[in-house]
Amino acid sequence: MDSKLISIIVPSFNRADLIGETLNSVFSQTYQKWECIIVDDGSSDNTIDIINSFIEKDNRFSFIKRNRLPKGAPTCRNIGLDFSNGEFIIYLDSDDILAPYCLEQRINKFSVHFDMDFLVFKSLLFVDKPFSNGFYWNIDNEENDLARFIKLDALWQTSGPIYKKEFLLKMNGFKEDLLFWQDYDLHLRCLLKKGLYLKFFDSPVDVYIRDGRKDTISRSTPFTGDIRILKKRIDFYYDILNEYQTQLSKEHLKSLFSILFFFSAQYIVRHGKYLTFLKHWIKINRFNKNSFSIYKSLINVLLIKLSSRFSFFLKISDNFLKNNLNKIPDYYVLRKSNLGKINNID
Repeated sequence: MDSKLISIIVPSFNRADLIGETLNSVFSQTYQKWECIIVDDGSSDNTIDIINSFIEKDNRFSFIKRNRLPKGAPTCRNIGLDFSNGEFIIYLDSDDILAPYCLEQRINKFSVHFDMDFLVFKSLLFVDKPFSNGFYWNIDNEENDLARFIKLDALWQTSGPIYKKEFLLKMNGFKEDLLFWQDYDLHLRCLLKKGLYLKFFDSPVDVYIRDGRKDTISRSTPFTGDIRILKKRIDFYYDILNEYQTQLSKEHLKSLFSILFFFSAQYIVRHGKYLTFLKHWIKINRFNKNSFSIYKSLINVLLIKLSSRFSFFLKISDNFLKNNLNKIPDYYVLRKSNLGKINNID
């Protein structure tokens, strides 16, 4: 597979302090058959000067200015996909770093598993320098991948997979109108659409993800504190239910109803809107053929709200949940995931 071209697509915005290190990691690849397309989102610093310095050094680098709305990394990535020439695609953020063997490792695996739509590799978080922080992005376990993704326990991030371009085109790339979870949405759709894939989490880490950056291109949004964003998050999962409910297993639906319960409960826990919670929860329960107890679900949420002021109510809530597992969904679905609890490397 030495003749197969890999397209690396990098969205950029005001990353003059970091993008040079990112592009240098591409330049240093042991696998030589690549192109790197940088799509800028309107940088006002000297990011473009740095990009041009790499283009002058190696014509495998190319530069495009975002030429349409909306602004943001998803649009830039889709533009890069449109202009790409490679049979395989890797998305790389403008502050992350590829290991020198990254492309070689990934293309070698595809040479053995060419029937797959995408392959996934292990990522390592770092702060200042690769290897300076010993945390994986996430770890594998026995739980179903889709069930984990549904409850926001994302096994991989943007740069973890290598895709066949034809598969990404079938997926219509990134959704550009989403205010949040653009990467997560693509990964989730790849699984929901039953894309063929393999994970190589036993292979060496081949991409390093800079941790702790707040000034991302896709602006961060409050998780549940902004009530408008909260509604959009719930609508995000309604769309999944409407389109995929008949295809999902009991395990997937359990994760889906639990995460919907968590977000709906925030109308009470964070905003004190009891009727809004009931409205949403009755709607959600209809999807589940009214198998949940609205009454007991409301009691559980009220106990959780009280626990924010009186800690002993948390234990009461836990016991109430354990005694009613078949009547109410699991509010603590996020607490039980690996989200935010990346395991140390041995």
